[in-house]
Amino acid sequence: MNKKKTPLLLLCIIGLIIPQMTFAWGMTGHRVIGKLAEMNISQKAKNRINKVLDNTSIAMVANWGDFIKSDSTLAYTAVWHYKDIPSGLTREEFDKQALTKDDGQVVYQVLRLIKELKSHPNNAMDLKLLIHLVGDMHQPLHIGHPEDKGGNMIKIRWMGRETNLHSLWDSGLIDMQQLSYREYADYLFRTQKFALPVFQQSMVLDWAWQTYEAAQIVYNSVSDVKNPFYYDYKYRALLENCLSDAGDHLAIVLNYLYGK
Repeated sequence: MNKKKTPLLLLCIIGLIIPQMTFAWGMTGHRVIGKLAEMNISQKAKNRINKVLDNTSIAMVANWGDFIKSDSTLAYTAVWHYKDIPSGLTREEFDKQALTKDDGQVVYQVLRLIKELKSHPNNAMDLKLLIHLVGDMHQPLHIGHPEDKGGNMIKIRWMGRETNLHSLWDSGLIDMQQLSYREYADYLFRTQKFALPVFQQSMVLDWAWQTYEAAQIVYNSVSDVKNPFYYDYKYRALLENCLSDAGDHLAIVLNYLYGK
């Protein structure tokens, strides 16, 4: 008697859960970053990565790091996705805080995973996590302020619905473009500048600092949210710089790990 009711019950539960789930950069943003990396890495790196990922594209594994947080045995990775840091720090102060494991660990974990993969490049789990976390490290509010939980506590109204500043930068602005991840990646590949210097460990802190500086702009943007179309016009360049930088920097790391 209950067999026919079970699917409906499951759908109801899923319907309640899904709106509450948040993904850094959203599904589309992470795939944009992964696709940009694919478009920039060397052919040798691409061939080696294809083997590790069993021919699944970088773009399609880019959200895996968020999905695994629902597994109770991997829930500990949730703090790997961000690093909350107070405003107003000098670069020296920032570097010290970025590498601590309090209030998030994204910078620390990116560096750790690069080191692990250099020694064990066939570890698919570490590779998928690295792909995801490099993306997270470039979302401005994933290096946001601890007092507002990276903008999650800053409530706003966007396109007629209640949300928060963090979610706006996770997905709201990207969704407003109404592009598939392939379309957006192709557009950014054609319009943004990409450089692929040889990777050095110090680059990770440089990239995190750039995100920290972008976060300050995002925090100062709240008063403009009341007009979504003006907000998009004013801040889309920052959004696209963050996305393209993430794709570029991910390619640099992947070339270092798999291109030799």
